[in-house]
Amino acid sequence: MAKDWDSLTDALEGWFKKSFHDLPNPLRRRVIYDFKPFSWNDLHPDQRRSLARQIDYQRDPATEGHREYWFDFYAHLNDLRRQIAKWECVNAPTASDLGKKESRLAQLKLELSWRVTLEKLLSKRNFPQYSSNSRSRPLSIPQGQLVGLGKALDILNQRLETSAEEISAWVFLSELNGGLRCYREAGNANEYGRYYFETEMGEDYTAELSIGLFDVEELQAFQPNERFITGKALIELWQQSDRENPKATIETLVRSGKLTDLHPIKGATKASTIEGSDLPELESGLFSLSEIEKIQQAGNIVLTPKEEPDQPEKETPAERKSRLHLWFNKEESIKKRGALTRTAKREGITRQALSQILDRASD
Repeated sequence: MAKDWDSLTDALEGWFKKSFHDLPNPLRRRVIYDFKPFSWNDLHPDQRRSLARQIDYQRDPATEGHREYWFDFYAHLNDLRRQIAKWECVNAPTASDLGKKESRLAQLKLELSWRVTLEKLLSKRNFPQYSSNSRSRPLSIPQGQLVGLGKALDILNQRLETSAEEISAWVFLSELNGGLRCYREAGNANEYGRYYFETEMGEDYTAELSIGLFDVEELQAFQPNERFITGKALIELWQQSDRENPKATIETLVRSGKLTDLHPIKGATKASTIEGSDLPELESGLFSLSEIEKIQQAGNIVLTPKEEPDQPEKETPAERKSRLHLWFNKEESIKKRGALTRTAKREGITRQALSQILDRASD
């Protein structure tokens, strides 16, 4: 059985401001081994903590997916740069060869450009999510205390009026950032691990979340720090604004840094990058309501509520009688027989009711 991972930061908590000679012998040995080539006494307490966290990051089983994502990301980035350098050295003796070279270079440079943009964007968001709590340690939770996404939605909707998409955003944030914890089966009965979105999953984050489990007590006590709507809902909202093209407006705001597009699995949407990216569509992204409200309050987006159709003033009994008299007289001028019946049908009332209104006994 693999030995549980032991956090160096946790072990040194309370000792970062101490001299090396004040450390207990077991910690001294760990510091000498782990801090090489640095000396404890040569580092400021903040530097010691920072170094311990970096060491933990490299060893924590919970960071494996995070590290693999960025390893693959930078490997692809470097490969793009190598391909660009290679194509720039290719001879193009004919117009056809030159066209092929320029086309390929343009394609490679476009992908490199949006990946560099994506790198800056995702680095700010700590994407993929990394929690310092090891994912490998199973949790014991009483049977019946965990529920699936559908039931979780029912419980939250009793108080919050939410959606599966918004729950996905809260799961992505995790409890460390005011989000919601989610669990998965760990193999043994009543043992569960934490559920996290992984970058190799498909784009449909609500479908991926369908295997997640939620603690009923946590759901009942949950109060979100932030609310979210989808890009599709935001487009529909801003269709009732002074903007002719809401989607283009959203893309502009995202690229200017005024609005954040979140995708729990891929990190961002096409709105964050130039054309040509393989990120999900803007409509599937999740947007913070507080950011949306801030933009609207600043006057950047002016909502124009739908105009309600003018309601006709309520007709008085005398006005109705006068109108029905006119209708009846017109019908009678066309054909006297059945005029009362036809007028009653037009008004949607019985012949007897119309007779009472007009004070006429017969046709």
